[in-house]
Amino acid sequence: MSLGDKIDEATGKAKENVGRAAGNDRMESEGKVEQAEAKVKEGFEDVKNSISGLAEKAKNALHSDKKS
Repeated sequence: MSLGDKIDEATGKAKENVGRAAGNDRMESEGKVEQAEAKVKEGFEDVKNSISGLAEKAKNALHSDKKS
């Protein structure tokens, strides 16, 4: 998770808690949405990293086959 995503998640959690304490349902909901957005971004980043790793492995496998 990037620093920006961690900040977004922490901000969302704070907003959720303040909204809950103040009885402000809208603020609480916005906080939950911000946390969810940060987690989705993290998930996409994980997928991107996995795909990059697989592509690198495939490239290395092709190069090693050509050498044989």
